Amino acid sequence: MSPEELMRIALAEAKQGDAPFGAVIVKDGEIAIAAHNTVKRDRDPSAHAEVNAIRLLTKKLNSTSLEGYTLYSS
Repeated sequence: MSPEELMRIALAEAKQGDAPFGAVIVKDGEIAIAAHNTVKRDRDPSAHAEVNAIRLLTKKLNSTSLEGYTLYSS
């Protein structure tokens, strides 16, 4: 996927959140995870799209290493 396509996905993800921010984490051209901002819903000031994406992916991987992954955010 091109960076432009990934940013379009991040923008679409942003529309699902409670603030206009979305994030996509990619490895080897494939989307590993996408997330949006949930600060208000979760009453958590750290629940930004990028942080949510990292939390979801590290849980999915059962690892704290994100070596080789790239983050795109809007």
